[in-house]
Amino acid sequence: MMRRLLTTGGLLIVLTAALVAAAAYFIVFTQSGLRFLVAHLPQRYGTAQVRIEQVSGTLASGVRARRVVIDQRHVYLRLDRVYTRVRFSALSWRTLVSPDTTIADAYVRIKPVPPLPVAHPKFLPWWLEIRVTHAHVGALALVLEDGKRLSGTDLDGAVQIAYRDIHVPHLTLRMGQALYTLAASLHAARPLQLSVGGDFTWREPRGPDWAGNVALRGNLAKLTVSALVHAPFTAALHGVLHGRDGRWVTESELGIRGLDLRAWHRTDRLGLIGAQLALTGGINGFTLGGTVDPAGLGVGAFHVELAGKYAGGVLSASRVAIRNLASGAALAASGTARFAGGRPDLHLQGGWQALRWPLAGSARFHSASGQFTLSGRLPYAVSAQGLAQVGAWAPVPMSLSASVASTGLTLEHSTLHLLGGEVEAGGTLAWLPAKRWSLHASGRGINPAAVRPELRGRIGFVLTAAGVG
Repeated sequence: MMRRLLTTGGLLIVLTAALVAAAAYFIVFTQSGLRFLVAHLPQRYGTAQVRIEQVSGTLASGVRARRVVIDQRHVYLRLDRVYTRVRFSALSWRTLVSPDTTIADAYVRIKPVPPLPVAHPKFLPWWLEIRVTHAHVGALALVLEDGKRLSGTDLDGAVQIAYRDIHVPHLTLRMGQALYTLAASLHAARPLQLSVGGDFTWREPRGPDWAGNVALRGNLAKLTVSALVHAPFTAALHGVLHGRDGRWVTESELGIRGLDLRAWHRTDRLGLIGAQLALTGGINGFTLGGTVDPAGLGVGAFHVELAGKYAGGVLSASRVAIRNLASGAALAASGTARFAGGRPDLHLQGGWQALRWPLAGSARFHSASGQFTLSGRLPYAVSAQGLAQVGAWAPVPMSLSASVASTGLTLEHSTLHLLGGEVEAGGTLAWLPAKRWSLHASGRGINPAAVRPELRGRIGFVLTAAGVG
């Protein structure tokens, strides 16, 4: 009797082991088993809903899915055309290892939902760790809480996900013409803590190559930011980003040395440019102010101020102000600048105070005040009206229309009311490829008695002149 019980028990054990082995083989090594497993996985994990569509392959050789969707309270994640392999040897150590994962397209949307208080936020259960030794994402789209969209391509890297920590030892990402090589770490806390740092390069289509590095440290309520640009000039940015109501605002200082416009095939008249600027605000509005010193002009530094907002490729400026500290000459304007490739499309209107030329030394031309407009793409159309004073003569009304290009200025028409008469003039002033100028003018109805009483009558003239230098 005992022998029969032992024999029956042994057979049951063997049969159970065989059934387990067959089930494991069915799940791991067959596509039908994989689809059975996916169909019976729970679709909700805590607050997250998970959906996996059109699965193929096997757990042993690699799994493919047409789409994986994870819809969580704070994040919506959609992965298209996913392939991954799992290394089962590490499962006994409670670690899920994927030596290779490929995602054709990834879409991530951060939801503007106030976070619930969580005593111990986490990424994974305490008993599980996930390691992806290599992952590739063909295209990535990230939509932030305020609706701003960021996109990148050719993301390559590795990631380790544990109970309360995510570590990215290396990551490369291309965003347009920029290539980033980064390392990052995140810690589950309230608010989320993160550290990101690395290098970037950027190839400008019509200009020089850029290179530098960037670092962010802190949490989603307050991040310290530092960035250094090594080429094509030297610049350092240091500041703080504050997360407020799902939006970011900044308080930063920017220093620039050795900015040379010849790198963009522009004039060398400005020489090496240095600047010290302060930036405050965010996407809803910002102010940028400080000093800019174009050493080549030899007129000292300018105080600059810009207030406005940027959205959809358009900079809307409520105030643009430039003032030469030495002479006091000042210009203020408002308007828009649209950036859609190539030269910006500008539409500005404003005025000036205490204008003089030249700005340094003995000035031969003064204008106490005036108004102007500037519009279009380069060359820009300019119109201006104001008071003009030449030498010691009394100020007189003046108006002009001109065209400003990267190579020079064309004075299409100007009118100067002088000594009871009128002077009309036009001409050109070029600085590239060579410095040259031309002038044509005509006057009529000029009363010389305004200068010398004994000279009576009216005078008219025609003048044509040209030169270089």
